[in-house]
Amino acid sequence: MTNISSKRLAGFALTCALLIGVSAHASTEGGLTTDGACVTLLTKAHMPKGGNSLKVYSARQETYSLRALTDTSDPTKNLAYKHPTIILNAQQIYQLAMNHYPSRTILDPTYPIKQHNYYSVFSDGVKEADGASIIGQYQALSELVDYISSQSSGKGLMFVGPGGTGKTELLVILDRLVDSLSTSNPDHFEYTFRWKNLDKIPFLQPLVADDFGNLHITTMKRSPLTLLPREIQERIVGVATERVRGMLDANPRPFLTPDPQSAEIINAIVEFYSKERGLTEITEEDYISMLEQHVDIVRRLPDPTMPPGIIRFQDKHADPSQLFFSENIYLKQMYGQNSALSYDYNGVVPRRDGRGVFFDECFRNSEGLLNTLLEVIQNSVLEAGGAPPLILNSLFLAATNDESIEKARTQFAIKANLDRIKKVPMRQPIHPGMIASIALLMHSKGNMAQMYKMRPVGSTEMVPAEINEIYTLPNERGEIFGPEGRVALYATPRLSKTILISPHALELLGLTVAATRMVTDEKKLKPFINELNAVGPGSQYFTSPRSRLEVITRRVKEVQKPVLFELARVNKLLHEGEGGISARDVERWLSHALNIADKSGGPLTPLVMDQAFRELIDTGGFVENTSELRSTWIQIHNAVKSDFLLADITSDVQTIIGSGNSSAVQLYNDIREEAVVLATNADADYWSDASGTRHSINRERYAEIANIYADINGEPFTPGRVTTFDLKNDGGSVYQPLMRAVEKYMLKRQLDTTAITGIIDHLSGKDVSDDVREQGERVSGRLAKFGYDAASFKQALQFIRDEQFELQRRQASAQ
Repeated sequence: MTNISSKRLAGFALTCALLIGVSAHASTEGGLTTDGACVTLLTKAHMPKGGNSLKVYSARQETYSLRALTDTSDPTKNLAYKHPTIILNAQQIYQLAMNHYPSRTILDPTYPIKQHNYYSVFSDGVKEADGASIIGQYQALSELVDYISSQSSGKGLMFVGPGGTGKTELLVILDRLVDSLSTSNPDHFEYTFRWKNLDKIPFLQPLVADDFGNLHITTMKRSPLTLLPREIQERIVGVATERVRGMLDANPRPFLTPDPQSAEIINAIVEFYSKERGLTEITEEDYISMLEQHVDIVRRLPDPTMPPGIIRFQDKHADPSQLFFSENIYLKQMYGQNSALSYDYNGVVPRRDGRGVFFDECFRNSEGLLNTLLEVIQNSVLEAGGAPPLILNSLFLAATNDESIEKARTQFAIKANLDRIKKVPMRQPIHPGMIASIALLMHSKGNMAQMYKMRPVGSTEMVPAEINEIYTLPNERGEIFGPEGRVALYATPRLSKTILISPHALELLGLTVAATRMVTDEKKLKPFINELNAVGPGSQYFTSPRSRLEVITRRVKEVQKPVLFELARVNKLLHEGEGGISARDVERWLSHALNIADKSGGPLTPLVMDQAFRELIDTGGFVENTSELRSTWIQIHNAVKSDFLLADITSDVQTIIGSGNSSAVQLYNDIREEAVVLATNADADYWSDASGTRHSINRERYAEIANIYADINGEPFTPGRVTTFDLKNDGGSVYQPLMRAVEKYMLKRQLDTTAITGIIDHLSGKDVSDDVREQGERVSGRLAKFGYDAASFKQALQFIRDEQFELQRRQASAQ
């Protein structure tokens, strides 16, 4: 039997709690470092859902003797072998939970040039996280996963970006996942310990508050492994190491240090029994027999009264006891200033031991408060007042915005610490589909399936909406598809009310917001111009949000890879997404549009979305609504309607009425043949088809389409562009820039105002001619197949009529 000297045991806990070798503890026991500051605590408690609540109550009855952990004679029966979280530190517990769901590789949806890891646990709204999910942010999520898994950078991790990008949601998802799995899956069960019979030890009698054994102190919930001497710890870790390797593909990094209170309690127990028994040498059996009389191993279970570990900005009058620990006046009289038993470890930081702490808006805090926390964040050590130092077992993360970072660079005392922190951008997305998805999620306030319903096109059944069904996950080409042509989406503000969200309403929101977040100021690009070759200040891909939106939405498919690469680089260099319409304002826009639709008793259509936008921007409903921004955003919004939605809605109307887009394809083929002939003979009058039939070249039409091409593509149209494209693509592909010009040309001629007005009158119940009525009835029978109803289709026609009129007005004004 192993002998352990009484002197060594007497100082065991206190030695572990001292700051001797703190750096070694921080590195070997997984103390993460980051930067942050104290802030106001969130108060919403969380209890795992999905049927785990009853399991929590059952688990409270689960109690083990200390020998269930220390007996390694049959490794398979050892508590650490059966439940290996006992030998994992906080980071590895999160890592184990993240491994519960697979990851895969996707192509970047915004600019399809880079591959990302896609983590289901964060992005799929898994049940263990109560459906919470983060849209996009693939690079930031990869950085977080790598940081938790490897901890090799030696720096803290700080997410940089504006609000509403999912920074705090990271920890919320991780906590919900860990809490849920810890109540439902034995591999994830966590264990701590509970003191008992402390009134039997004279020195510890003041700790006992009543006859039920309740204590005056707030105890922490560390692994029972921390109660044991190092020799026993190492043996237990060895028993469960192979299981951990199989689960994590990594060696365990156990946290071995007891908290200062437990260290003093252990010391008192060992000294009491050593004197009582007259021991000068203590065996392992002696130690265990002493301790097991006063401790039970119990499950560590989610605490519904404990606030999340998200600490927001706190002013100079903040109460440190909310964050750290406070003096226990009663016990201080018994144990003195320097005893850990004289303090209550009930602040959010010590209570989050074994879990994550997220310091949000950290650089908004005062310099003094920030520096106080640096020791906690960077070295995982908490020192305050006269209490013994507390070595922490937590995952520390931080967040701030770009403005605070720039300010911190001017403060010498903070700048040195800032340089030791790895900064990970988390900015607002510029992909329209992601923007619309975030708006829906934020508006649903975590109840997506209750707030929204959807009906797959071609079906009559309405089912609870899922965000990844409304806007698909990126496919192998990085494409995201919206609801148009796939599902009809309904908002359900009340049990008795459903509001159809018609096709392209969310598209108008997503495209407008995306364009406001893009940086097109040439002055901001000039400092980086030497790093770029394909995208310069004068390029349409930089100066034109429309051109970039066409790339992002895949309306332009032949963009060269160097252009895509540099667009992605410009996105990072210029911090796109730091400005523009914010996520909270996007949700405000959607909410206002739904309120308008609700009050009118109709659907939410692009016309309603347009009305909501104008009302908000006129009344200061968008936070950054300065006069300059107002003008810019209105121009962007109008351009989105004319350059994107008009074509998309007209295509829907043509398909529903029955014309489809075959005429556009035919006209494209005619113009292509004309261009091929004119490329070799600028004076040609005709072209010949495969049968030898001659077709006259319509030069007036050709010239008008060429002008439209130059307007929407930012470059002149020459016949050689078609022949060059055909040579590259074996003539089997459509030259999209020309097709868009053809489609826009046709918008002016198809669905004339008279025809539109007639169908609107029919859908409004007015008397119309037999021909119009017959056409209107045929249209009404097809609406549901395309996600429309009569009211939304009527507004679609009104949208086309209004935009056609506006286009004609602008053209006349220009002439």
